[in-house]
Amino acid sequence: MKDEERIRSLSLRKVLILLAPCIAIMLIYSGVFSEVHAGITKPATRYRDVKEQFHSMHDNICAAEVYMSKNAVLTDEAAYDYDKICSYPEEAMLFINDLCENNAIETNRIRFYHEDDDEGNAEVLVSEIEFECTYECLLNFMDDVKNKGYNAAVSSVNVFELGDGRINAVVRLNFYFLN
Repeated sequence: MKDEERIRSLSLRKVLILLAPCIAIMLIYSGVFSEVHAGITKPATRYRDVKEQFHSMHDNICAAEVYMSKNAVLTDEAAYDYDKICSYPEEAMLFINDLCENNAIETNRIRFYHEDDDEGNAEVLVSEIEFECTYECLLNFMDDVKNKGYNAAVSSVNVFELGDGRINAVVRLNFYFLN
């Protein structure tokens, strides 16, 4: 009796071992595994897309907050202290005007103020220029600052995307005049 049961269990195991690959082949051929795989990966892909959109929106909101706070700070400040303005704003203004004309940029606002160089060797005239343009125009503008050979450097750029390929940029240029 034990031998018969042992033979049956061995036969049953052999049949199951042979039957399992046949069932797997049939499931693969019929596409059941691909449907299960698609059912798992589609939600994961959707989740990744939604997560990327969320992060993009979050970055835009952060940029908008910086843009709004920057505008609020610039417009709410008291009138300029003209005694602290560097004695070379005319040259800087002509330089900025040439840059804007060469890159077809219309400025919304230009602000000048004076800072002392950390080493005390030069006067620094800082200008903040706000304008709307495309990324390409902004990059050309910054390249022109570098290539013109003037004592000017871009110290910061804040960009807010407006849509349709347009951006609002606030560029801070430092002009260095030796003492």
